[in-house]
Amino acid sequence: MPLFPTLKEGLVLDSTCWNPFQLTMKHKLATAAPDEASSSSNVPSSPLSKLKSMFIVGIPEFDNSKANEIAWNTLQSLKMLKFDSLPELTTLPEGLRHVSSLKELHVWRSGVTESRLGLVNSNS
Repeated sequence: MPLFPTLKEGLVLDSTCWNPFQLTMKHKLATAAPDEASSSSNVPSSPLSKLKSMFIVGIPEFDNSKANEIAWNTLQSLKMLKFDSLPELTTLPEGLRHVSSLKELHVWRSGVTESRLGLVNSNS
């Protein structure tokens, strides 16, 4: 069972091991959440699909490959994302293009250069 399968407001991954997050993202919820019980579909939802903000901070092993392992398209409610103190992260994940709900992206103290920040398209 993943550590945080149904978070809605925010998730801060600060100087922690990356494995629990990976396991959570790979897990499919077997049952619908209680507020979705009246829904006609019992299709398993993706973990963290209702998460609104996520901070990834100071995780030494977080690099481009780890960033691209995240199923960004499943984070359907994500409005704010912060990357901080991630020197091995040199490009933004390609999958961020598919997070249409994203309103704020903050990148600090990482290997991502300003020219690479153009990857995420504005919805305006």
